[in-house]
Amino acid sequence: MNDIFEVSSIELMAGGLLIFLLSVWIGKVWNNKVLGKKKARFDAYVDRLNVKHGQKVASLENELKVDRHSLKLAGTHLIEKRVAVIDQCYKTLADFDQAIGEVKSSDNTLSPQESYDSALLRFTYFVSFFERNRVYFSAGTAKKVSKSHASSAATLDLIKALVHANPTLSTAINEQLQSLFNKLNSDVNRTRQEIESEMRAILQVDDASDDIDADNALSSLSMFR
Repeated sequence: MNDIFEVSSIELMAGGLLIFLLSVWIGKVWNNKVLGKKKARFDAYVDRLNVKHGQKVASLENELKVDRHSLKLAGTHLIEKRVAVIDQCYKTLADFDQAIGEVKSSDNTLSPQESYDSALLRFTYFVSFFERNRVYFSAGTAKKVSKSHASSAATLDLIKALVHANPTLSTAINEQLQSLFNKLNSDVNRTRQEIESEMRAILQVDDASDDIDADNALSSLSMFR
């Protein structure tokens, strides 16, 4: 009887152990299955994030390219505008210089008053155009040009005073007037050099440049013809 009981106990223990081991195995399998599903969902989520991130990065890169292109175009347009304005300013300066040259010419038939009026008119137009557009010049160049035309204005005042104070100057330009007009000419030359240097700096052209394309570009501007 005891033997039978012992055998039954052993069988029960073995069966219980078997059931326990089976439960552990089933639990492990189930756990792996659950973990596998969770991992699959997580991997899918990560993949979606990677795709979304990649699309966002591509979008931002494209926006950056567009912004860079827009900035480049804006910079190009600004350079073109500066070149056009400075070239036109140079033309007005050349007109003023021409008025001075006419006074110094041996063929001059203008009276001192007429010579003064002609120079003043063209000088006023040059200064007006420059002051309206000085923002297109560098600060250094603008300051130097302003200083130069302030000197010219003072010289023109001296010419005016001399013409009005001396009736004998009604028909001829004397040595003193010639000297004042020569001073105007010196002011113009300094201003011309400043404007030419400004233009070369914008176009990034050196005075000693051997670049044929650069030379062709400069020759299309009135100041370098």
